[in-house]
Amino acid sequence: MTNSRLLQSVFALVLLGVAVLQPPRAIAQSEPARDNPLLKFRGVVASCGRADSASTIGCGSYITGFAQGIQAAQEAAVVEIVADQVARGVIPPTDKSIDAASKKAGEHLQLFCMRSNWVAGYVQAVVGQYAREHPDALDELAADHMVKVFAKAFPCGQAK
Repeated sequence: MTNSRLLQSVFALVLLGVAVLQPPRAIAQSEPARDNPLLKFRGVVASCGRADSASTIGCGSYITGFAQGIQAAQEAAVVEIVADQVARGVIPPTDKSIDAASKKAGEHLQLFCMRSNWVAGYVQAVVGQYAREHPDALDELAADHMVKVFAKAFPCGQAK
C-alpha cells in the first residue's frame, strides 16, 4: 500500500470514527424532557420514598447514575486543570509531577467521598432526611440538592 493510499485510509477511518462517536444532531440539540419527574427534587424524594420495586429500582438507578456522573465530571475537570498547568509550564510534564498535581486537584474538587461499599438504600434514607430538613428545596432542581445529599452521606476526611 502506498503512503498516499495509507493516509487516505487513515483519514477515512478518523472521519468514520468522528461520525460514529458524535450523537445525532436531533438528540444532541434536544432539551431534557420537561415532564421528567426526576428533574425536580420532589420527584426524586417521591421515587426514593416509595416501597414498590419499580420506585426502588428507579431511585437506585438515579442515585447510581448521579454518583457516577458527578465522579466522571470531577475526573474530567482534574484532567483539564492538570493539562492546562502542563501546557502553561506550571508543572513539568513528568509522570510524577502530573500524578501529584492530579491528586492535589482531585482533593480540591472532591465534593463527596464515596466508599466502595455504599448502598442505594442508605442514600435513599439520606434523601428522605434531607427533604424533611429542607422542604423548601422540593421544587428546585434535583441535581443541585443531590450533591448536598451525597456530601452529607459521604463526607470527605473520614475513613473509607
